[in-house]
Amino acid sequence: MEGRLKTQDNEYWDSIREQGFATQFVNTLNADPGKTSSIAVPILLDSQIFASHAVIFFKSSLSLDGARTNYLEQMQAGADRLSRSLNQ
Repeated sequence: MEGRLKTQDNEYWDSIREQGFATQFVNTLNADPGKTSSIAVPILLDSQIFASHAVIFFKSSLSLDGARTNYLEQMQAGADRLSRSLNQ
């Protein structure tokens, strides 16, 4: 399907489902390849991923651990609120 990541690596998807978020240490498909990282949480509609909420940041200013520590809980709470609103 167009727009979907095409991978058959079930361990990859299982780890994301288990964690409830995804990270990318080195973003390469952007204007500054290799300089940014990101963290994202799913927004669900009828138990399926409808969208995601992502924070993209310069690797030199924040580590992935720092992003998880500082932003993940708030991101997940916001995504949960959006998911509940969509599913009403």
